[in-house]
Amino acid sequence: MIYFNYEACVDVKGTEQFKEEVVCMGSWKESGLNFFVAKVIRLNQNHKHQGEGYRCFNYIPRCTNMSCSSVIGYLASRSGDVGSCTHAASPEIGSWTYNFTFAEEERRCSFPHWLELDGTHWSSMNLTFQFVVDASGGNIQMVHQPTRIQPNTTKLSTYQYTCSKIYNVTEDFASIQANQIIGW
Repeated sequence: MIYFNYEACVDVKGTEQFKEEVVCMGSWKESGLNFFVAKVIRLNQNHKHQGEGYRCFNYIPRCTNMSCSSVIGYLASRSGDVGSCTHAASPEIGSWTYNFTFAEEERRCSFPHWLELDGTHWSSMNLTFQFVVDASGGNIQMVHQPTRIQPNTTKLSTYQYTCSKIYNVTEDFASIQANQIIGW
């Protein structure tokens, strides 16, 4: 699922700010071209709008070299007609065109130097969780070890988190606010 946020043009009368949710329903390749059909839902509107329905997208990768060993983004076009691919014949020409680039992944946290030691495992104070920190990517792997093992249960729970904020840092303590990564 992708969200597009559109801003109103200050100097163009009648334009408005809106948001669209784009859900891919299927993809295919035809004559060397890449296509996908998506359900496009306009959000933040109280009434149905002409832009709702299924749209066809045509896209190609933007590469750094001829062999396309490194993709830096995508060029894409979107059909203007609901339920048709007639106006998405080329990624560069269409009713709507897009130039997607990959954003630099921002590092959300600067871990204290004592927490960044490679291969170091950390434990919660009650010893029910173990943590392994990947300081370069701001990721934290957490393994939950239950204090009581239930009959026929030997499975440990493993979760992956990304750090969003560190506070209350001292020489031997840090509070870490993290978000769980789903589907890793």
